[in-house]
Amino acid sequence: MKAKILSPSEVMDLYYLNARHELLEVAATLDRLQRAKTSSQEDVSQDIRAGLLQEAIQILAKPSETPDRAERLLNTFCKLRKE
Repeated sequence: MKAKILSPSEVMDLYYLNARHELLEVAATLDRLQRAKTSSQEDVSQDIRAGLLQEAIQILAKPSETPDRAERLLNTFCKLRKE
């Protein structure tokens, strides 16, 4: 039995609120990081995780011809293990 491919409207109906919530969490995390940078002497530019988050945001922001954003994000975050 094949899984039914959802219509764009069905995808939005099912996933919009969750995606919105998760994007708000990312924004809040970046805001916290920015506030922490301004109140601390710690150099976060050496923390690979901050760079990986920025790289992930760029992946999400660019249009994609193929539905492979999740795979590209996973490959990006795998860089943390390699460091």
